[in-house]
Amino acid sequence: MLAKLKTYLFGSIFRRGATLLTFLTLGSYALGLLRDILFARFFGASRLLDVYNAAFIIPDLLLNIFVAGALTAAFVPIFTHLYARNEDVEAEKVATTMLVTAPFILLILAIPVFIFMPRLADLVAPGFALEDKELLVLMARLLLLSPIIFAVSNTLGNILISFERFWGYGLAPIFYNLGIIIGIPLAKVFGPLGLIGGVVIGALLHLAVRWADIAK
Repeated sequence: MLAKLKTYLFGSIFRRGATLLTFLTLGSYALGLLRDILFARFFGASRLLDVYNAAFIIPDLLLNIFVAGALTAAFVPIFTHLYARNEDVEAEKVATTMLVTAPFILLILAIPVFIFMPRLADLVAPGFALEDKELLVLMARLLLLSPIIFAVSNTLGNILISFERFWGYGLAPIFYNLGIIIGIPLAKVFGPLGLIGGVVIGALLHLAVRWADIAK
């Protein structure tokens, strides 16, 4: 009887969590659509927007391969196993280690990418004029901050899911899109780099929301 009750409560929690995440994901998509509409309205089919989009290619590659891929795959099974067995001290050690080492690894990887960005830009986004290429390289170098921030934020997100706390996990992408939207008026003041400022603000908001949920 007790086992059935635990199974029911566990299933109920995750059903509510799945429903909440569904609505928050829809909210994120809606804000993403608004973001795209605003970009189209303010910048249109401009060369700046082409450069801006191309600048994401290499930082996003680092993010998807090392943060969303390798680091998450290494962390989640170990942490979840320890937490499920009530080995809280060991689970906390693993989480702390991950929160320190993950951004450090991304920082180490980002250094050669930063140095060789002009050559990498030619490989992934050829055909830009010299002035546009220089802006692309600068934007892409600044965007290398993003995977470093997400290395921490994604780790916190995995911890939140293990704790069955879904608000911070689901709200983070909404705040990320909000930060990118903030970059539009920043671009009117600071030029093209204002757009990158919006992305970095969004990544920091993504991290802050999850950190606040962990800390409470």
